[in-house]
Amino acid sequence: MNKNCLRYFSHSAWISALMLGLSLSPSLCSADPGGGIRIAPIAPDMPYVFVVHQGRSMKIQRSIETSFKAAQGIRSTLAINSEACPPFCLLPLELDSAVKTVGELEIINFMIGKMRKSQGVLIDVRGDREYRMATIPGSVNIPVTVFQKDPWDKEFVTMLEGFGAVHRGEVSSITRMLEDWGLVDTSLLGKDWDFTNAKDLILWSNGPISRISPTAINLLLAVGYPAEKIRWYRGGLPAWQYWGFTMVNAPKR
Repeated sequence: MNKNCLRYFSHSAWISALMLGLSLSPSLCSADPGGGIRIAPIAPDMPYVFVVHQGRSMKIQRSIETSFKAAQGIRSTLAINSEACPPFCLLPLELDSAVKTVGELEIINFMIGKMRKSQGVLIDVRGDREYRMATIPGSVNIPVTVFQKDPWDKEFVTMLEGFGAVHRGEVSSITRMLEDWGLVDTSLLGKDWDFTNAKDLILWSNGPISRISPTAINLLLAVGYPAEKIRWYRGGLPAWQYWGFTMVNAPKR
């Protein structure tokens, strides 16, 4: 391994790698010819990817310089919140048996798959201020307060329609009865919404101690959004930054 690269791996980083079964081989460290930034591949055959954020293409890669440590703003937030348990306690790995928990590689594959086909939305449910300080490229900001609105609130309805849900309108009593009896496939139907063509969603917030993304997910499930179309990035921004992935500051209004 390049000596200049090796020095960026602290003792704790080596321990983390060993615990994860990684081998810190020379292939894990390279220089970005564009700016001299030492980077680690996202995967063996994936040095970096591009994603559209706020209408422009952004390169996502892993920086060795920023890996294995939290940025000051994130670190201070986590430190303050972690002292207050409850409510800021570690959450379980799974929220719901049907809602999958995903990691960084699943996020990347979602970006270059579902998102490029306009079939998926990556959602930062934190507040506007936090979103503007730093976010995961490609994320749209829909604060948890929007999910907490009344299901018939204009903003909530607009959000669901933006995800591709269609209001069912007047449903006949016979149709309701057939649905209640299980004689009609309702796996993609809610009481008031048809989610047949709804997009896949990944929701995230401030990591395993943050309850706002689970809250948003549970509110989506409550209106019938299919669990198989929802995923939870438990690690959130702290995990994304810990592994050195590109972050972005939202432009000022």
